[in-house]
Amino acid sequence: MRADKFLGLVLASTMLASCGGGSGGTTTPPRSGGDGGGGVVTPPPTSGTSCSLSARKEWVLETLKEYYLYPDLVDDTVNPDNYTTLQSYIEALLAPAYAQKLDKAGFTYVRSIEEEEAQIANATYQDFGWRPSFEAGNALIVLETFENGPAYKQAGIDRGALIKRVGRTAATLTDPVTAYNNGTLIDLLFPAEDGAQTVVEFQPADYSNPGSYLPAQTVTLTASEYSLDPVSKRYGVEVIGNVGYVNLRTFATSNAKTQLSSAFAEFNSAGVDQIVVDLRYNGGGLVDVAEHFGDLLSEGLNGELFSETIYSDGVLRNYNVTEADKKEYFQTTTQQLQPNRLAFITTDRSASASELLANAFPPYFGDNTALVGSNTYGKAVGQIAIDREACDDRLRVIAFKTVNADGVGDYFDGLADTYPVTCRAPDDYTLPMGDAREDSIAEALDYMAGGKAVCTPMSASSGQTTLAKREKIILMPKNPTFAEQALYGPLR
Repeated sequence: MRADKFLGLVLASTMLASCGGGSGGTTTPPRSGGDGGGGVVTPPPTSGTSCSLSARKEWVLETLKEYYLYPDLVDDTVNPDNYTTLQSYIEALLAPAYAQKLDKAGFTYVRSIEEEEAQIANATYQDFGWRPSFEAGNALIVLETFENGPAYKQAGIDRGALIKRVGRTAATLTDPVTAYNNGTLIDLLFPAEDGAQTVVEFQPADYSNPGSYLPAQTVTLTASEYSLDPVSKRYGVEVIGNVGYVNLRTFATSNAKTQLSSAFAEFNSAGVDQIVVDLRYNGGGLVDVAEHFGDLLSEGLNGELFSETIYSDGVLRNYNVTEADKKEYFQTTTQQLQPNRLAFITTDRSASASELLANAFPPYFGDNTALVGSNTYGKAVGQIAIDREACDDRLRVIAFKTVNADGVGDYFDGLADTYPVTCRAPDDYTLPMGDAREDSIAEALDYMAGGKAVCTPMSASSGQTTLAKREKIILMPKNPTFAEQALYGPLR
């Protein structure tokens, strides 16, 4: 399964790059399988090459009418003059599809070609390298920090830390709820510029006494560019008895394949026969990474269907997609394993490639695969990328959906109601990732030992939270890039 497909804000996304010049035509079709590169020469829009907002809106409308998965639900009666941004115009055009729950707001969007490709190629980010989240009681908790990011590297801030106050300077420190309500918190937690500083007063979690905190510290963090390891060197790979645990942060960089192969080499050496895959905050990434991950988990399934893609009429019409192009199959790969039981740890931030991967296994594993934690986000449709190079615009438009070997694919409410076994468990941020005592991992280990009978099932609504309730808000940068959405989770 070596597709040139690319999964980001949605379940799967095909990388269809414009190949210059303004002439129409195609190179290779958007394939679901096989090696090779290639992309699509996008037909020139009738609006020309102008980068005025009105011309870009016209290009967006033309592209949606041609390639959107539900073209009859594009409301072309919307007055473009009523919208000051491309994204607000897109949301208005696609409102009928949202109303019918065939799509979700934010799945189709425009981003910079240059910025997106740079992040994908380099896996670099420019912030403090953490996942802060409002948990129950309005406590601002750090759910994870990344080894190379400033929060961990400069200050030793780690999972479970309680952020008590933040400010641009020590003199302006304020509590996070106040900063959230006055609109300054996101800029403080996710600075947009290299070198920007934020002062943070925090209490580290006391892992020896879960639920307790160590004395408060005040530190100054300086934003800087850092590289991200998709599989953490600290806790990304663990062997717990006969169970192999692997935590993948993002599918959005190709070096995840190398790191996953290394993890499975360790599992093979240890003789594990059960696997726990932790995707609890993973918002998506590259399809070929998901496919490689699937291959590593699927010894004995070689040649069986991994997923089937159902394309829009526009893609079928313009790119000569064959029946073979639509199907992905499990393939033999080095370090492949044949687990007798498989569990996926998820939350409502697990989306896109995370759901694609987990959805592939129920037809073959039945009750020997489980969803553990809480329900997934529900990205059941996929996007292609159409470029307008003159304006550095990449429009990612919903153009297909995928189904597994049983035809299951419309999981807009998450995977919980489609999965053979679900095991409800909290995200226990009082303990490190990879720790067998952590609630979700402990539940997965119980399932490995006892099977379906030990699980308390989740429902499609059990993992969903709302901003209004403010029970849990995972924060993320403003106007996130593709790679940031894949790392921090989908937009609300």
